[in-house]
Amino acid sequence: MPKPPLSVFMMDMLSIVPYYTCSLAKAIQDEGVSMVVGAMTYDLDKACFKRFEIKNNPGLLDYVGRSRVSSTSLRRAMKVAEESLNLLIMSLWYLKSRPDIIHIQHLPLFAKRLPIESLFLWYARKLGIKLVYTVHNVLPHDTGANQKERFGRLYRTMDRIICHSQPVQQRLVAEFGVDPQRTDIIPHGPLFRVEQASQMPCADPVNEKADCLVVCHGMIRPYKGVDFLLEVWSRVESMGIRTRLVIAGLCETQYANELISKAKNLGLQSVYFDFRFLPVEEMLALLGDSDILVYPYREITTSGALMTGIAQRKAIVASDLIPFRQVLRSGESGLLIPYGDAERWARALAQLAGDASEREKMARASKTAILDDDWSAIAQKTIHSYRQVMPINSRAGVPHGQLC
Repeated sequence: MPKPPLSVFMMDMLSIVPYYTCSLAKAIQDEGVSMVVGAMTYDLDKACFKRFEIKNNPGLLDYVGRSRVSSTSLRRAMKVAEESLNLLIMSLWYLKSRPDIIHIQHLPLFAKRLPIESLFLWYARKLGIKLVYTVHNVLPHDTGANQKERFGRLYRTMDRIICHSQPVQQRLVAEFGVDPQRTDIIPHGPLFRVEQASQMPCADPVNEKADCLVVCHGMIRPYKGVDFLLEVWSRVESMGIRTRLVIAGLCETQYANELISKAKNLGLQSVYFDFRFLPVEEMLALLGDSDILVYPYREITTSGALMTGIAQRKAIVASDLIPFRQVLRSGESGLLIPYGDAERWARALAQLAGDASEREKMARASKTAILDDDWSAIAQKTIHSYRQVMPINSRAGVPHGQLC
């Protein structure tokens, strides 16, 4: 019997994870599901949605994403105002026409203790719309310790929760009282494949010759351990190996200044900082030119940067964290070393830097880490998750789970 059609509103209103949202939404659309992507234009990459052949629909207003607002505080305030108004207009529209499911990717205002998103979701539930939530971070990195109870209540109101790994699912059950029967484990797919980088030109600022180019990429934030990486690099330089470290990605000014100051205090000579948001073409060129990718994170739930790196098939050194163990086999597709052990990190980087054959072996092995994470398969698993929350007469006999 053919399954009844589904209509989904994918909610990433402020485009917090736009590349993930686009990849997933496109794959789900290709499976025949009616999809509206609720997201503002991504102000750092205005062509993002077009690149993925996705039309974003933020609601009534989409000014901030399309404009250049230089003041960070003003831009943030305008984003809050835009999302609030857009959700209000959407709430009125839902009285006439509503989706079957709202698939939530991020709730940035909820994390800032602003009520508009939680009120919108409460209203949607009253209208009978089912709520599916993808856990990208179990708790916010900056304020998580103080918001555990709030996020616990949020998780328990969801009709379905998608986790990227079993440890995340186990944590939700053990720490937040989430019913395991209402969770699904669906992997995080690669955001950019190596084929997309093959014809990109090499980025000039990092094209200085060295025996080995080591790259740390992505949004630069304190929990990603870049300050620790600088301590590691001080030891690497003392070994006399001709290596070069590039740290590239958007970074808040205060933290960027702290990192630059630390590099100077350590006397580092072979570190290049590029604190910009790298356009996709530049980012892929940089990764393509790299020999080793590093992820010295202090903590993480899921890492889109790591999945991007894996897809480029490079040797990887990362912190020995449970989410990283889910996708890397230490000693085969990467090296996993405890965060904080600067001496082991330095030895591992020095060894890899001097052994091109070992780097190539790891690069080949990394291909197997993404074989099961094809976006088509991820989309099918996600659609199955959607159907778990639909009423029996809309789900072709799939049993209905108990709601909170």
